Amino acid sequence: MGSTLLFTLIVSLFIAAEASYYPLREYAGNTFFDAWTFTNDYDRNNTGRVIWVDRPTAMASNLTSINSAGHAVIKVDTQQVVPNGPNPTRNSVRLVSNDMYSFGNLIIIDVHHLPYGCSVWPAFWTSGPNWPNDGEIDIIEGVNLMTSNNYALHTTSGCTVSAGGNMTGTLTNTNCLSTYTHDQGCAILETNPNSFGGAFSNANGGVWATQIDVSGVYMWFWSVSWSTTPDV
Repeated sequence: MGSTLLFTLIVSLFIAAEASYYPLREYAGNTFFDAWTFTNDYDRNNTGRVIWVDRPTAMASNLTSINSAGHAVIKVDTQQVVPNGPNPTRNSVRLVSNDMYSFGNLIIIDVHHLPYGCSVWPAFWTSGPNWPNDGEIDIIEGVNLMTSNNYALHTTSGCTVSAGGNMTGTLTNTNCLSTYTHDQGCAILETNPNSFGGAFSNANGGVWATQIDVSGVYMWFWSVSWSTTPDV
């Protein structure tokens, strides 16, 4: 129930001068994992009780795979007995894209299942190499028993989100300032149903689209079983 992240594909689209979109790159099927670097380290950023493993370990432990439908599967280990101690850890997977994207791109991710329940933290986000100076966009994120997806922008000082903007989500923090001791960022809670938790997986997943433009960052969500308007 709570250990598996199931992707079908990730697509990035290029926006041309005439404001038309064309496919630029697709991550899907048997070659999905070729486009990512497997983090081989402990969780330095969030102090989670996990060890990120390299690709050979992930494959051998069945933490990453391509299923019979061609979907990329990412898991956390649930089989090993974790010994008692002050810092128990489990093997898990963190992927970093080998490609970088800037203004003028639309990133689409199609997800069939997200982990939910106690002690899980699935996320899909963008970040520059120098955090937080290069910013961070949280497209999918939720922890524990949350039932709605949480969008967020993390920046240096001076960036805010105005209340009452053109969004259907609930603005929970207007200041995007993020530091290593204060990293909430400007956050917007999804209000459309089926965006996280058991309801998301019971609806057979959903699709997120994120447009990165000089005029702003825009995010949308569509549940498989719902038709929605732009969220952020």
